[in-house]
Amino acid sequence: MRESVAVVHDLVSRFAPVDELGAEHRASALAWLASTDDVFRRVKPASPAQHLVSYVVPVAADGRILLVDHVNAGLWVSPGGHVEIDEDPAQTARREIREELGLSDAGLARSPIFLTITPPVGQDHDHTDVSLWYVLACTGDEELRPDGGEFHAVRWWTRDELAAADPGRFDPHLFRFLTALDRDRLVNELHRRTGLENLSGGTDRFGKVPAILFTPFSGHISVRVGCGEGYEVIVWAYSGEPAAVGRTGDLDEIAGTLRDGHEGRSAGELAERHTYLAVTDPPAAIEALWHVLTAHHEDGTMRIAHAAAANPVLRRVWPWISHGTLHLYDLRDRPSLVKRGLAFHPAAGGFMVGAYDGELHAAEPAETAIVRAADIVASWQD
Repeated sequence: MRESVAVVHDLVSRFAPVDELGAEHRASALAWLASTDDVFRRVKPASPAQHLVSYVVPVAADGRILLVDHVNAGLWVSPGGHVEIDEDPAQTARREIREELGLSDAGLARSPIFLTITPPVGQDHDHTDVSLWYVLACTGDEELRPDGGEFHAVRWWTRDELAAADPGRFDPHLFRFLTALDRDRLVNELHRRTGLENLSGGTDRFGKVPAILFTPFSGHISVRVGCGEGYEVIVWAYSGEPAAVGRTGDLDEIAGTLRDGHEGRSAGELAERHTYLAVTDPPAAIEALWHVLTAHHEDGTMRIAHAAAANPVLRRVWPWISHGTLHLYDLRDRPSLVKRGLAFHPAAGGFMVGAYDGELHAAEPAETAIVRAADIVASWQD
């Protein structure tokens, strides 16, 4: 692989997609980069037919987003441009932000946080842009020198203004980007407060996690945006069980938890030092898992997870996700050592329920699959 292409492949491989479309775009981009070195635009406007683009999204300290009313696109979009042959996409971002808006690149993020694979926004060219979206941290008071040939107008947008506007006026992926920005902002802010380079955004067995820290001796600590106000923090044991849980809006308190976890303190020690946390007994750990599954998980298991959580028999057992399948374990077991368990296997027509020590039943609707699973779980108590 050409060295300049390998740099881009590495950038893309480190993306944590915000949704299923993002995962599809990431997989497609990685396959494309592995299949060819012809990824830079050689001839205007569209040779090769798929090539790299860098977008730059200026973000003010108060959260406003700078967008440009692009002449060709006919939409409010982010500034940016095509990556030149063998150019680092970050260098493209620096060049474009200087040329198009006269902005300094001092606040440009080291890596992009978002990826799209689309035709050029609002244009008729028969080609595809593989676009890397970078964030440029700004004060919001910078003097702007926009390129009058490229843009009708340039303005800062608040989040409320964006939410109230017609979404058809914007790049169709802008609001997905804002989701990635919010996730990345939490990681960046916790980076700033902790100095922990191994803190990152990503996913765990239960879905997307805005901030996750793998600790040296115990397991990991996840920080999710709370269902209400604040953030939900779970200290996970090495075995995969929630060892302590809590909710707080105090990022300094969360940063202290992460630093102490990085130093190898146990869940009990973390709960003593950070009183928003509470050590979990098995029933509390199970409730924490059900909450993550039904409030934060975002794939095809959601329907069966909600149905199982509503069943009083199934609500008392350990829920777990493995390869897109919901598993339930007996309270006397743990995810790391299971003797009594069952799984809901997605299938045409619903789910196939199978006990670990029994037969796999034919596919049936979720409602009857839940009843069958509850009968199996009740038999464990005998």
